[in-house]
Order: sequence, then structure tokens, then C-alpha cells
Amino acid sequence: MQHSKIAVVTIGQAPRKDMAEDIQQLREAGLHVHEFGVLDSLSSEEIATLSPSCEDSDVLVTLLTNGRQVKLSKQKLMPYIQSCIDDLHEFTWILLMCTGDFANKLSYKNLLLPDRMMTNLVKGLHTELAIGLIGPEPEQQQSVAEKWQKAQFDVTFSASSP
Repeated sequence: MQHSKIAVVTIGQAPRKDMAEDIQQLREAGLHVHEFGVLDSLSSEEIATLSPSCEDSDVLVTLLTNGRQVKLSKQKLMPYIQSCIDDLHEFTWILLMCTGDFANKLSYKNLLLPDRMMTNLVKGLHTELAIGLIGPEPEQQQSVAEKWQKAQFDVTFSASSP
């Protein structure tokens, strides 16, 4: 019996120290898990070109392997995310470790999107909840609030970076 291979993809660089314990537990449970970062092959200068500009409304925040937090333009990063996913064609499942809204923007047969899973899980638990959300940066308030308001939730947002 062939085992499924799972790719865990961060929008930053891999390996991620903050995910290491969870990934190790999955491996110990017998899963074939491999970690990848969208920014792994990029230089510091190339990463800097992905910074958001004033007109970017959708800002993503991630970590580099040195522990430094970086802000990225979702629009500028999208081709790099899709390219990384395309390179992982030998994997059965790809889990994108980002809660940004990527529905209908990325393609892969078995792509797992935490945003879609969380929104539907919370909606399935209770439909009339007021939700308080914490994100790394104040610039994310608009996109996060819109995403959850589309799912018909009353949202309050606060920024606090780990």
C-alpha cells in the first residue's frame, strides 16, 4: 500500500521553528510530511520586492528562517505560491499554511486551505457568533473583516504580532 505524501507549504521560508513540533508529531504518527517555503529560493533582495506598496489592500505576514517577520503583498506573492504548488506535483495533499483568502485563486487537485476550513468550521458550529480576531498587522484588518463578514459574522479585529 502506497502512503500519501503531504506537503506543508508556508508562505515564508521553511523550516519554520514554530511548526516544527507539530510536523514532527505528524511524522511520528506515520505520515509522510515534507515542509516547503514559498520564499525558500529567493534572496533577501528578491523578498524585499514582494513588500506591499501603499495601494496594496491585502497584506500577508510570515516568518523567515532567521525568525524575522516580513510583510508581503498578496498580489505580488501569488505567482510564487502557485509556482511552488506546481513544483509539488508528486504530493497527494498540499496544505497551505496561511489563513489568507485563496479560494478560487490557486489550483491543485488536493489543496487544503485553512481559511476555507476555518470559516466553514466556525459557521457549522454556530451561525450567530460575534468573532474577535487577532492578526499580526493592523493593515490586515480590512481584508480579515471582509472575509468573515462575507461569511455573515460580526467581526472585531485587533493586531498583535507573535
